[in-house]
Amino acid sequence: MLRLPLPWVPVTLQTLFVFLAGLLLPPGWALASQVVYLAAGLAGFPVFAGTSGFAAVASPTFGYLLSFPLAAWTVARLRGFDDSFGRDVFACLAASGGLLLIGALYLAAAARWLVGEPIGLVHALLVGAVVFLPGEAVKALVAVAVARRLRRLRGF
Repeated sequence: MLRLPLPWVPVTLQTLFVFLAGLLLPPGWALASQVVYLAAGLAGFPVFAGTSGFAAVASPTFGYLLSFPLAAWTVARLRGFDDSFGRDVFACLAASGGLLLIGALYLAAAARWLVGEPIGLVHALLVGAVVFLPGEAVKALVAVAVARRLRRLRGF
């Protein structure tokens, strides 16, 4: 797993694959794929960027993982059957906004109640969401390019 550690939240490529699930699968399957991913990680398989197993729930970054099923579903739902580049990018960015918001809210709560280092909501939004916006935009563009190529190869 490619991981760049930052003070609270590492940079990973996980959301790229969340986007791909939403771009390539129908909404229900996109959601299910991420539920299976969460279940595998909570069962102890080393699929998360940090701690796996139920200890991951106590991690300040678990909120991001929790939002993956909803984010994948959102991408699939927003893109619908429209095969436009702009619609795909919009779907990924909209899902990313929700994913980052949920993750940052969990980060603020976990930092206060689980880690014992309150960081405040504004700071959590800055270090847990705003700082990631440029990278999320790049991942969205890459995911859309890859998904469009795969759809062309598969004929759908």
